[in-house]
Order: sequence, then structure tokens, then C-alpha cells
Amino acid sequence: FLSCTATYWLRNAGCGLDGQDCAPFYTDADQAGQAFRCPARCDDVTLLNPRSIGAELVNYVPLVVGGGDPDQTYRSDSFICAAAMHAGVLSNSRGGCGSVRLTGAYAGGYQSSRANGLESVGFDAPFPSSYRFEQLESTSDCEDQRWKGYVLNAVMTALVGLVLQPKRIVWFWTLACVGFWHINLISDPRDYPPPIGEAFGDFLPFLFGCYVIYRLAFRFVWPAFVGLPLEATFWTLGFWWVGVLLNVVFAKVPIQRLVARDIAQQPGSLTALIVIVVIVLAIAVYQIVVIRSTGYLPKYLSLYVVGGILIGLAAAVPGETLRIHHYIIALVLLPACAFPTRLSLVYVAFLLGMFTNGVARWGFDGLLQDTTVVQGDATGGTLLPDFNTSAADWATSQGVVRWNPVPQSRSADFDGFNLLVDDVLRYSGAATSFNLSSLAEIFAKQAAVDGQTLEPTFNETVRTAPHYLRLAYTSNGSPGDFTRAATALLNNSTWIAPPDGAT
Repeated sequence: FLSCTATYWLRNAGCGLDGQDCAPFYTDADQAGQAFRCPARCDDVTLLNPRSIGAELVNYVPLVVGGGDPDQTYRSDSFICAAAMHAGVLSNSRGGCGSVRLTGAYAGGYQSSRANGLESVGFDAPFPSSYRFEQLESTSDCEDQRWKGYVLNAVMTALVGLVLQPKRIVWFWTLACVGFWHINLISDPRDYPPPIGEAFGDFLPFLFGCYVIYRLAFRFVWPAFVGLPLEATFWTLGFWWVGVLLNVVFAKVPIQRLVARDIAQQPGSLTALIVIVVIVLAIAVYQIVVIRSTGYLPKYLSLYVVGGILIGLAAAVPGETLRIHHYIIALVLLPACAFPTRLSLVYVAFLLGMFTNGVARWGFDGLLQDTTVVQGDATGGTLLPDFNTSAADWATSQGVVRWNPVPQSRSADFDGFNLLVDDVLRYSGAATSFNLSSLAEIFAKQAAVDGQTLEPTFNETVRTAPHYLRLAYTSNGSPGDFTRAATALLNNSTWIAPPDGAT
């Protein structure tokens, strides 16, 4: 059972020298392909930081490289489930099963194409690991069946709320428990298959949080609607489900995380954030009017001002990043909705679902998180090395790429280099050159180990294809940021220097 981001190949130097940490690259003809199963909706799972594919940077799309050739060949760092959907092996709405076969080194060019709602990225250089899909003889009972859980839980909660009409406290705990386990088992599991033990670890603190929510808000709102049980249940159920299914209902809203870096780089996220802020401000103005009519406005303003100051101080902690998770937003807003109005009834229902969605999926992530954790696979702002090769001297270099040594002033920070050639780590050490002409020999040796027979034109293709080179400083073998890709051709002595920026 694969997650939506499962791949055979890791980014940058993650697979080690010549990719050996991600071996094997090839499945023998007498061996069966690897059967797999994917969940539904993998087209919504995308990269969160720019990824270098040759000279191109891609982001906020499912990573699919290739698939446009007649054999539908994909580079091994493609998301397997997204690639299977692109190839038509399974559907995005239902997921399903398939079989994948590693086909080893490929130099035929990974062609981009658009198919089944997904667009793949092209790559015109050789790569040591590829795969293709095979049809399984039988895929019965293999599709994602979670939609049945949606229907069952929606019907059951409606039956309990509208027909049985239990006491309000029983109804509240029914919603809390059903929502938590619906998310963990059906709508947005933490992994596949769902890690039940991990969910149980958050369940007890979650229940305590729900108790606080009930005491802060619900016990003041629900009693006002005792005489309108059907109306109260209708509004509560509808907006509670919207909050519980936050990841589904708002899947297409271009905001992944409320982090300044993400909002700055994701197309459309700033606009979406402005729209959300305007809506929240409009709601806040109305709630301020309601609170003012009760005489509690000075008390509420004092509490929120103090809270804002504390958050500001937290944001100033060095080495940490302020992460306002949506379960925290729900907790912050709920006290301001503890008033017996119809809109408050809607707000508390939605915010309970929002709190449930955040905790059930991600746990109680902290308000402050280490910058390195938030950074993930993004660039870290480290010093970038420089190539010592130019278009003028490449013609006489005989395929040898050179770069400048570590500056003397930074020798305490860095002790070597990592060189990526065509997104594969080909050199790691303290030397300042690499012979690009050795690529054909490297491919041949790996093919011999794998038992793969290369195409007769493979060596010629390696010689004539463009090659993309990225360089990084290392410290004790761990690389910093890589440069953007320089482009080199062996057959016509073309060298294109890398553009500014890091990868």
C-alpha cells in the first residue's frame, strides 16, 4: 500500500553516490513486477518546495517525469501513484491497484505529456532508474472504498442528531469521537495503512481539548436552541462536516501552510489568504457588535491583546518559526463565538470540525517549530560554490568539468563537494574536477551489475544528450544547497552557466 508521495528515487544526493542507496534499478524479465495499491485523490498531493528536474524547477504539482513515449517510461523519482494515474492504470477518484516494473537506465528521453488530468515534466538526459506499469490480471475489490465510510458516517450522524436527538452533551461527544476517527481511518489518514497506535496517542489529549471547547463555547450556545432541535442539528451537522472535511472541501485552495515562505512562493496563495482574511474580518466585526451588546467587549479585547503580544514574542524566538496550525486558529476563535446567536451556532460547529481535522491528521504540532523542520526539503540559504568552467574553455576541456576550491575563509565550514549530473550524485569528495566523459562507462558498469542489456545506441545518446550539473559544498559528507543547473554538451562543446539561485 503506497502513499501518494512514494517513489523509487530521492531528491538531490538522497540516493548516495551513483544512486546505490536506491538500488535495485532493474527488474529481470523472469521476475514479476511489484504489485501496489494507491489511495484516491493523489492528484491533490503535490511538491511543497521547488524541485530541480534538469534545468527546470517544478513546484506545487504531483511529481511525474516522463510517460509521454509509447512505452510510458517514467523517471524513478516520479510519484508512483500519480504516475499510475497519468498512465491510466488507475483512476484518481477511486485509486486502485497496478504492477510496476523497474526498467533500469533509460536514455530515450522522458517525454512530457498531459493525460488523465495530470501533466508530466520532460527530461532529455539519461537516468539510471526508470519504471513502466503493467496491467494486473485482476483488480477486483482493489479500489479505494473510503467513500462508503463517508456515506455511512454522514447517515449515522444525521440519524443520531435528527431522529434520536440525544442530550446535548451526548451529541457533542458523539460528534467529537466520530469526527476524530473518521479523519484517521477514512478521509485523511496519517499514513497507509492508518497507524492506529499513533492516533490513540493523540485521542486522550484531543478529548481534553474538546472538553475545554465545550466549556468555553458550546454550553453557552446550544441551550438557546433547545426549542429548535431540528434547526440546530441541521446547521450544526452541516458546518461541522465542512470543518471535519477541511482538507477535502478546500483542497483546491492554494494554501498549504500558513508560513510566510510558502505564501510568497505559491501562486495564488496570497490572493486566497487575502480573501480568507477579509471574510474573517467581516465575521469578527459582527461578533464584536454581539460581544459589545453583552458588555464583555473590554474583557475580550484585553485577553486577545495579551494573546497577540505573547504570539509576537514567540515569533521573535531565534531559530524557531511561528506555525499557526488550524487547530490553534479554532481554539483562538471559539471563545469569541460563545454567544446564543444563529451565526455563533454555525461558527462553533465549523470550528469544532476544524479543531478535529487539525489534531486528528497532524497531532498537536507546536506553535513554534524548529526552522529546519519547517524548511523540510527547501533550500537552507547556505553558501553556493562556483564552476570554474566557461563556454570559452569548455571546447578544449575534453569533458572535464572544473570548479573553484572552498574559500580559505570558509574552510572551517566546508570540506568538500557534491556534484549532481543529471540529478544523480556522481562525485563526492574534495577534488575540484569531474570527467563527464566517464558517464557512459558508469552506466555500462551499473547495467552489468543489474543484468540489463543497454540499447546499442545508448553510449552515443549519452555523448550527444545535454547534461545538467549542480554543485554543493559539503561538511562531513552532508551537502548544503546545490546551485541551479549548468548545461553541458559533449558533442558540440556547448556550456551554459547556471542561473542564479539554489536548489
